[in-house]
Amino acid sequence: MTKLIQQYVQIWNTKNTENLPIIFSKSALYKDALQDGNAIGVLSASIKETARAFPNVSFEIITLVKDSTDSFIAFEWSMKGTNTGSFFGAEPTNKQIEILGADIIQIKDEKIISIRSYYDSGQFAAQLGI
Repeated sequence: MTKLIQQYVQIWNTKNTENLPIIFSKSALYKDALQDGNAIGVLSASIKETARAFPNVSFEIITLVKDSTDSFIAFEWSMKGTNTGSFFGAEPTNKQIEILGADIIQIKDEKIISIRSYYDSGQFAAQLGI
């Protein structure tokens, strides 16, 4: 099941949102501090918005832990990028950022059915100086 996580991170790195339905169930849910809803819809919009603001965005898996049944996977990640486009209405700052976070993912029938993402959303504003 770690292959699903690698595919998920690859979607963020390539910005290829068309591949989301390959690894997510149609009814999969996504939740973080700022948004929640259908995972494919929320993530598609989030990936596109992030790519506009940080065209060189890259995600890296730092650590990964799974349970004995492969039903739950937790992984720590790092997101890096340079803000060269507007970000939710804020003008580009041309500053580099690095955000650390962790996701808890539930898997069923070889598809992701739930993601809970944890990160300090205030890091964006602080690192961008806005």
